[in-house]
Amino acid sequence: MQPVNPSGNAPPPSPYSHGALVEGRIRLLHTAGQVGRLADGSIAVGFEAQCNQAWRNLRNVLREGGMDMADVVKLTFFLVDRDDMAVMRQIWDQMVGEHRPPATMLIVAGLGRPEVVFEIEAVAAQTINT
Repeated sequence: MQPVNPSGNAPPPSPYSHGALVEGRIRLLHTAGQVGRLADGSIAVGFEAQCNQAWRNLRNVLREGGMDMADVVKLTFFLVDRDDMAVMRQIWDQMVGEHRPPATMLIVAGLGRPEVVFEIEAVAAQTINT
């Protein structure tokens, strides 16, 4: 992934790029929304716990698809409370490190279950060497 950050745009205020360029033949993985669901099926309690678990679940999906966070070319976040943005951004920064895929954050009225307060989706891509 090559970050695309036009000089005519303001720099991104969080750890993302305005665009991502992936060239050549690629493998593409779209994830379903990952929430703070634990392995036993229960939902983690509290925003920080749900956010961390959702990221772990996302990493598991990527790993199962033969990819990792460095292959992510797009992230979408769903939060039900704007006040959780600062915590989410700290966790996000820890999870992506220096990798800066494009990202969109949405504040929504609710998610699939009333106790779920965070969800993350990703698109990942790998170039196929021929």
